[in-house]
Amino acid sequence: MARAGRGSLGAAGAEWESRLLSAAADQIRATRPDAFLRAYDEFLRRLRASRSDISVCNDVLGALRTRLVRTIGDIKQRTRAEDMLHEARIMTSNALESVQVAARLRAWDDSKRIMAAGAAIVSACNLADLAAVTAVHLPQAGIERYCVLRVPHGADSNAEVAVAQFPGARRADTSRFSKFPSSDALREVLLQDADERAFVIFAAPFANGDQGVVALELGRVEGFGYETLRQIFTSALSRIP
Repeated sequence: MARAGRGSLGAAGAEWESRLLSAAADQIRATRPDAFLRAYDEFLRRLRASRSDISVCNDVLGALRTRLVRTIGDIKQRTRAEDMLHEARIMTSNALESVQVAARLRAWDDSKRIMAAGAAIVSACNLADLAAVTAVHLPQAGIERYCVLRVPHGADSNAEVAVAQFPGARRADTSRFSKFPSSDALREVLLQDADERAFVIFAAPFANGDQGVVALELGRVEGFGYETLRQIFTSALSRIP
């Protein structure tokens, strides 16, 4: 059972396989008629709460059936075991369907938040507007940390932090609104905190030809969401002088 779980069921708790096997034995012997199904329901609940891969549970049930049922000589107990495992497979299917529905609902909610953020961002007429709307809408879309750098066109000068938000930063946020050598700007702005973080980074030019560099922290947003935001920022910055 542990091998069938492929190390992906740790959220079920230590020795989950022993608990399930013991409960299965009790239910097959009829000492506790619903012991396994109760234990398995709790097992699935923990996996769902941790967003583990529930599909692996079918392999676990298959391993349990292969190793357990064939050792049962009593026909009544064997029938009880088959019925028990059949019910467990139905429970697994229901859990998988529930997870898929929840994932679709989360994706829909995320899409609505990104659309709301996009509508607000493209309406920004200047950097002050952009700072105000991103401070409201990007965290709601699941992006807590972000920045927009401005690199002057045709000049070997410093990059400027035009818009940024870094909640809980080690240094005061005001220290980030500075100018840095263009080659060091992203490192200076994004890597000031002790925590390791990942960002999506893309270029988006301003209306006057200055280069804009946008960095959005990787987080809850799905991949398509970052591509949508890239297009939105590109459109917005192209109209900001």
